[in-house]
Amino acid sequence: MLMVMRTRITSQPVAAGRSCIRPLGWLLLLFAAFHSLPAADKDILSGLSPGLPEVRQLRQEIAANLKSTARGNGLAVPLRIWRYTVGAERNFFVIMARLSQDADTLVSLNQLQNPNALVKGQTLYVPNARGLFRPLIESTVQLGQKSNALGVVRRTDGIHFHFLPGIRMPLAEMRYFRGEGFQRPLQSGAGRISSSFGYRQDPLQHQRTFHGGLDLAAPTGTAVYATRAGTVVRAEANRHGYGNLIVLKHEYGYTSWYGHLQSWQVRIGQKVQAGQLIGRVGSTGKSTGPHLHFEIRKAGVRQNPAGLVHQ
Repeated sequence: MLMVMRTRITSQPVAAGRSCIRPLGWLLLLFAAFHSLPAADKDILSGLSPGLPEVRQLRQEIAANLKSTARGNGLAVPLRIWRYTVGAERNFFVIMARLSQDADTLVSLNQLQNPNALVKGQTLYVPNARGLFRPLIESTVQLGQKSNALGVVRRTDGIHFHFLPGIRMPLAEMRYFRGEGFQRPLQSGAGRISSSFGYRQDPLQHQRTFHGGLDLAAPTGTAVYATRAGTVVRAEANRHGYGNLIVLKHEYGYTSWYGHLQSWQVRIGQKVQAGQLIGRVGSTGKSTGPHLHFEIRKAGVRQNPAGLVHQ
């Protein structure tokens, strides 16, 4: 075991040109610099096996904090966030079980959109306590239990969260993760997927670009429905890009986008219900034929609709 000794920094005046750290102190500082790891590197999980020291420590700290928060005593062990690089095992529930965590904690801290969202090489953040993490930008408007938050937590990628120990995710929000949050924007059997979410060969630019939604080819005039209850925040005509566009704002930072419309039947500020007629398929804007461009975003980030729409 490596032991790093600390040198004492005195507050006594020091003569010009002289150091307050004695030669032995300099040697110890050099030893520490070359032989100790940065703090962030010590928070890495090398695997999922319960026999690994770091996994065993993580599970023990989760158990201690779970018992402490259940008694209303806060965290027994200071909050610590580990990093795990997803490997061949990408099953969310298997990873969750092996690390003794729960879905509410991992979903909220990692902002996962569905159980199949994990990809090999992705960084999964795993805290040593269970609870609810809210992005700082959402916390200010959605955190009803903000007074119980354990301050601001920062992930290594720079995103800041409020952490609420022992708090569960609302069932309505968990439905998004389970793929039950949105319904289809077109009636069943109407339209076909002509372009999926992800990189593709752009039909107009003739180069590989990222496509941030689903294109559903359908005849002009086909009815378009709200995929979830929300508020209309955009309903506008545009000869470029999305063409005629509707954007609905939903809870928990989600928005749904409907582009290339022929027309719309809603106004800005209007409340709509899931399944309500909001527009009709067209080919306005940057389009090669009649279709609906459908997007789902969370906190402004495009999500794969295939994992969020209930079939």
